[in-house]
Amino acid sequence: MKQIKTVAIIGVGLIGGSIGMALKKRTKIRVIGIGRHRHKLLKALKLGAVDEITTDFCLGVKSADLVVIATPVDVIGLTVKKVLGCLKKGCIITDVGSVKGTVVKEMERIISKRCLFFIGGHPMAGSEQKGVDVARNNLFNNAVCILTPSGKSSSEAVRIVQDIWQKAGAKVIKMSPARHDEIVSCTSHLPHILASSLVDLVHKLDKKDENVSLLTAGSFRDLTRVASSDPMLWTEICLNNRTSILSAIKQFSLILKQIETAINQNNRVKLLKSFSNSKKVRDNIFSKRQKGS
Repeated sequence: MKQIKTVAIIGVGLIGGSIGMALKKRTKIRVIGIGRHRHKLLKALKLGAVDEITTDFCLGVKSADLVVIATPVDVIGLTVKKVLGCLKKGCIITDVGSVKGTVVKEMERIISKRCLFFIGGHPMAGSEQKGVDVARNNLFNNAVCILTPSGKSSSEAVRIVQDIWQKAGAKVIKMSPARHDEIVSCTSHLPHILASSLVDLVHKLDKKDENVSLLTAGSFRDLTRVASSDPMLWTEICLNNRTSILSAIKQFSLILKQIETAINQNNRVKLLKSFSNSKKVRDNIFSKRQKGS
């Protein structure tokens, strides 16, 4: 398997910075941080997320064996186009975007005539916070990273990207871009929409009664945490995974309708069964996660 000596990370924020920190702690790989804002890159350098920094994208990727695109999903394609002519033969490109179908399709179109490889990636880790200030070298410990190779992917390139993520502490799962988008629309994207919608609902109540904000306890805080995430980032995620998210909303609406009907009919049996099943399923999910950690 090809040895990776230099990794270039474009976008050294929470995820990009954590990748750099993890690789620097566990490997001897040289990490180059690339971005538009020098003051942010200097902070990444000071925090130990990278070995070198540059605002010159072409210069930054020139010697890289692997380039990690850690930007919002809507600019991944533009970013790759920007550095395409500067990458050396055989360079592998991967990303960390939470939408894979549109990204993989665009990447394969962009690099199809060059001796380059793209492997879609999505680490299931992070928080509502952003920036290299909150990056840490153990962010991916026991987290799952999904890789979405396509029929055009090099098997060696897949193994290399998988090895890099494992070195960063993650457990790697491989699936198709379409399957990825279908699953995360329910496990990641829909929860953000629900959290934001619940905040909007409570805000409307707050306008009518100033005591509403005083009655938001732990359950509201926990359920709406992700609503504090970057609004622009989530707008692009929703638009780039439109089909799967709309399907998830439709399915969730049907379940919510069933709960509404049970309450309306004063059906204690159906409500108890629904809440009991949900408790059992959730407890089982996180019990498995804890045993696997």
